[in-house]
Order: sequence, then C-alpha cells, then structure tokens
Amino acid sequence: MLIKQTFAAVTAAGCLAISASSLASPPPFSLEGTPFEIAASEQGLDPTLLYALTLIESNDTAPDRGIDAGYVAPWPYTLRAPDEAFRFDTREEAEAALHELLQETQLIDIGWAQVNAYWHKGEVTSLEDLLDPLYNLQYASEYLSKSMSLAPGDPALGIGFYHNRADHELARNYGERVLAVQKNLNRIVE
Repeated sequence: MLIKQTFAAVTAAGCLAISASSLASPPPFSLEGTPFEIAASEQGLDPTLLYALTLIESNDTAPDRGIDAGYVAPWPYTLRAPDEAFRFDTREEAEAALHELLQETQLIDIGWAQVNAYWHKGEVTSLEDLLDPLYNLQYASEYLSKSMSLAPGDPALGIGFYHNRADHELARNYGERVLAVQKNLNRIVE
C-alpha cells in the first residue's frame, strides 16, 4: 500500500508535521532555518538528530493534529507528569499548567525535548523558559552534546545518556530508537 507523505510547517516556531499517508517517493523536507537547525548547529549536532529526539520525546498525539490526523510531529507545549502527558495550544496555557503541576511534583518533563524539571532546574534560567521552543532546543542540544561526550565511539549509548545515565541498557535502547528515527528522517531530507 502506498502512503503519501507530505510535510508542512505547522507553527511559526518551525515545528514540522509529517503526514503518514504514503511511503512511496516522499517529498523531501528541510529543517533549514528552524529552531532545530539553530540549536543543533550551536553544538555541532545534526539537526535531524535533534528532531528525531524530539519526535521520541514529545510526539503530538492530539486527535486534531497528531498521529490520528495523519501527522507525526514534536509539540513545543508538551508537559509530562509521572502519570499523564499534556499538550497545550499556547505557551501561556502550558505555563499556567506547569505552575499548577509544580505544586504537586517536580517530576515534570517540559517542552519539545522534555527537559525534566527535577533534574535540570538548577541548570536552566527558569522552568518557564523551557516552554520557549528555541531555548528548550538550545538547552537540550547542549545536554545531548555533553551526554554524547560521555560515551565516545558509542553513539547509541551517548544519545541514550540524554534520557538515562544510570541504566546503560535503558540508555542504549533509547539511543537506538532515536538513531532509527534519524535514519528514516535522513532518507527524506533535502
């Protein structure tokens, strides 16, 4: 069965949506000029690696714009608490929810790259800033670059350290997932 893939810029922030309606001859897509390219380039990373990581971390599953609507895309206003993920239409909505969630727990993943409030609160300017798409990706790129430097010659493990540095098996599995998504993206990048 042929499934047509189309790509569209969804937000002014540069989020790309990938329609999963065909696999034959998908048109190329580009991250040129997006926050993904800007943030990744600052750390010497491939923008498709950063985009792949955000697809794993914050894939939008909302019925009107997510996979049920035929699209796969990271979502910049995503929050994940221990038991539930939330996606908001605006930064303001996400900030209000973040403040509410922080009264219950610090274990909240924030934004496109799902930066964890508990583990990273001392390293970021503010938790609310993680809802700025570019800042979120810049911080994530820096942390990903540092994580990868902990496993020279082992990209899967290094990427996996972005997710978990204590459990190497879990880290490697995560890194392999990100690399598999990146490989598929690289087949269709201009």
